[in-house]
Amino acid sequence: MPELARRSGRRQPIRVLWRAVAEREYAATAAAGARFVEWCEPDYRESLASIADPPPVVAVKGHGHLLVARTLAIVGARNASANRIRFTRKISQDLGEQGLVIASGLARRIDTAAHEGALATGTVTVMAGGIDVCYPGETKPSTTVSWRAAC
Repeated sequence: MPELARRSGRRQPIRVLWRAVAEREYAATAAAGARFVEWCEPDYRESLASIADPPPVVAVKGHGHLLVARTLAIVGARNASANRIRFTRKISQDLGEQGLVIASGLARRIDTAAHEGALATGTVTVMAGGIDVCYPGETKPSTTVSWRAAC
């Protein structure tokens, strides 16, 4: 299969997992209160599926219906000023009230302010490191409503 993937133009080699490894990953994800959504399922975000090399599965925890809602990502500096933090919180709240779900990471300052502003209307946390990796370490689970994880 790796040779076939190379001939098709795939840049990254396919990594075949042992069944036991996959079963452990599914069990750990379920134990964390999450589930996997595969690219072929209706809950898989269409815009994510349209990127060049989309992940075949994503872990989802919390309100999965937010995955398919209209979303705006807000990211910013971890060392933002108090004014920028207040502005981010306010604009996230206003955008949420207009029907947008706010997506951000878990970094302190701007990311946290984006989630805080949108908690009442819908917020999505994107964690590239996995559902069991809370980065940065000072992020608290109560800070966000998360589709990927609450550390």
